[in-house]
Amino acid sequence: MIKLKSGKIIEVEQDFDQFFQTIMTEIINESVATAQNAGDKVKEQDAFNKVLLKEIMDNSIFVTHQIFELAKVNKNLSKFLVTGFLFNSIVLSVPDLSSQFLDTNKTIH
Repeated sequence: MIKLKSGKIIEVEQDFDQFFQTIMTEIINESVATAQNAGDKVKEQDAFNKVLLKEIMDNSIFVTHQIFELAKVNKNLSKFLVTGFLFNSIVLSVPDLSSQFLDTNKTIH
């Protein structure tokens, strides 16, 4: 199981893709809820975004520590999770895969 900062528990699923998607979705949902509940402090969009990003980072750190602990019990699952996070980050950083790699004058940032 993985626990978020709020205490919400995400049960480990055998279907890795579903488990990975659930972790990402729940981190986002919990972080948005926390930012929305910040009240008067985040009435402006910029302030809301800062609180939201902080909550996403805090939850990500919290979950990452648990993944390292999970590696002691289930090494394969932790490897899949880390690989999934890396893969997802790379794919999200390339907005249009086909045009990025077909145009040799472009570089990936």
